[in-house]
Amino acid sequence: MASAAEELDAVVVGAGFAGLSMLHHLRGQELSVEVFDAGADVGGTRYRNRYPAPGAGRVTKSAR
Repeated sequence: MASAAEELDAVVVGAGFAGLSMLHHLRGQELSVEVFDAGADVGGTRYRNRYPAPGAGRVTKSAR
């Protein structure tokens, strides 16, 4: 976590797929970035809800 005196170029809210992708792209531009999430770990909705479909974004017949 950034200290109070550290300046950041960007702040990303949410550590799900989109937030982690944004972190990756911003760091690729050599920007200093901090990610904040309500959960204790990364993964967003996919991590917290544990959907029955085994793959990210994959729809199975039972999930339709």
